[in-house]
Formats: sequence, C-alpha cells, structure tokens
Amino acid sequence: MWIELHYYRLYGLTVMSGLVIPDAEGVTLSAGDKKADVAVTLGHVPDFSADEKQIKLTDTWYCSVPDPQLFYMHCNGFDFEITNGDTVKVDTHGLDVENSDLVTYILGSAFGVIGIQRDLIPLHGAAVETGNTASIITGYPGSGKSAVLSELIQTGRRYLADDVSMVTSTVGKPYVFPSYPQRKIAADSAAETVASISGATLLNEDGRDKYAIRNTSEWLDEKRHLSCIVEIVRATRKDNAAFVPEIREINGHASLSLLLRNQFRPQFATGIGTPPSRMKQLLEITSSVKMYQIIRPASGYPVNETANIIIERCL
Repeated sequence: MWIELHYYRLYGLTVMSGLVIPDAEGVTLSAGDKKADVAVTLGHVPDFSADEKQIKLTDTWYCSVPDPQLFYMHCNGFDFEITNGDTVKVDTHGLDVENSDLVTYILGSAFGVIGIQRDLIPLHGAAVETGNTASIITGYPGSGKSAVLSELIQTGRRYLADDVSMVTSTVGKPYVFPSYPQRKIAADSAAETVASISGATLLNEDGRDKYAIRNTSEWLDEKRHLSCIVEIVRATRKDNAAFVPEIREINGHASLSLLLRNQFRPQFATGIGTPPSRMKQLLEITSSVKMYQIIRPASGYPVNETANIIIERCL
C-alpha cells in the first residue's frame, strides 16, 4: 500500500519510499532532516515497448536505455523509470503493490541500475565478512553461491549482501556496502546444507524455487573493505566421481574479465555504458583485490567441502 513515507538504508544509501519494503524493515530510519539519496515513487511511466534499442531479457522482462541517466524497465507487468541515480518511479498498471515480486525487482534490478548510474559496481554475488574485511562469492546462477554462503554463516561469519554486492572504490580502496537482512537459497541446494530453513518463505525467482531467509543476527550492517573475490564455476568431467575442486588465482586482464562477466545484470551495464570514472573504479578493484576461481563438480561434491576449500585457500 502506498501510504506515508518510509525511510530505509540500502546499499549505503538513504532511501525514501512510499512503498513499505518488508525485507528492509530492520534498517528503517526515522524521518528527519537528512535528505534522502534515492526516492521510490508511484507514477506514470511512458510506453517504451516499441523502442528499437530495447534490451530483451525474457518475453516478460525487457528494458530500454535512451540515456545513461534514464533507464526504462518492464518486469512481469510492472514498469520502472530509473533516473539520475536518485529516483525509481513505478507504474503498477493496477497490479497489487504488495506483490512480493515488485519488492524483489526494486531491491534487486532497480537498485542495480541506481548503483550503475551513481558509478558504483553492483556485482552478482554474496558478500561475507572475513575478519575486518569482506569477500565476495560470485558466479553464474546455479553455481552454488548461496549454498556456500550458508555454510560460511555456519562458521560464524556474517554476510553483508546476498544477491547484489554493491562495491565502490574510494582513493583506490574498494569497499562493499551492506544491502538488507535477507538471503536466498535455491530449494534444490537447501538439502545440501546444514543451514536451517525454518520460517523461510518459498518464492520463485527467475524460474527457480528459492527460500528467502530473514535473520538480522546473520547480517552485518556496516561497509567493509573488499579484500577478495571468489568465482565459483560448476563443471562436468568424464570421471565426475574422482573430480575434486580446482582453485586458481586470477591475475592481469583476466581479473577485469572476471569482474565484467559477474556484474549484476551485465546487460544493464552494457546498455548504460562505462564512463571513465566507472572504468577507473573497475581497474582499481582488479589491482587491489585478490581474485580466485574455484571449479567444482556439477554434482556429487558436498557444498560444505567447497566452502572449506574456499576458507583454507582464499579467505
């Protein structure tokens, strides 16, 4: 329901919203004199379905980028206009504004665009504390990121972000901002982990069943220096039973390639473009952050063993 204004802290930004965002209620701010960095509003979004430059993700999900600071997005009946890194306008076309999918699109895709427009680097991965720093576990959908995060949480580590890790580089030192206290794990991966899913909510995201788990005690609400990025790759070998994970350090140009392919919604970044200021941050990250790639069996290898290898070799 669109009612009084609510204030939240997301990705290091103060957000003013007329829409209640349940997943972020643990970081609600009191209304005061502080000016919001981002406003989430309800309003009319022009029809852009016939745009020749349209970027099509699925039949019901497409976007258009007429200008780097103007981004249109259509997600399963909802339209979004995202401008200047400070405004998310939602056109619901009469659909239920309390639809959980709408909140998911706002927290994920819409704020991914906000980050890019603000010259931040949104990476598709989970950020977890490692001492006084943070590491990001990334990889393509289905690689096992969230399952590994669950195992790392079992070792006493807290996470800053689950799906979108927002990174910035300040005077050559990269940081990860906290997102919000919810993590998700694929339903088919939940059985592999020892993490309890008691009280979790089952939802469907990008065609996959996932459990949404909200536990503020597992979440770290402070930015951390980024020290390491680990990319998980699932692979198949002829003798899969004898195949154990392989770890290799990534350096040089391969580091930049790893960053670029693991950006959150890389099509968005491609459509918006990469100004010199953003490229500078990407290069600073590659030169100051250790990067590794872990190649794990597509099946049959315990996720906790993968997590242990990451702890021993990378974190």
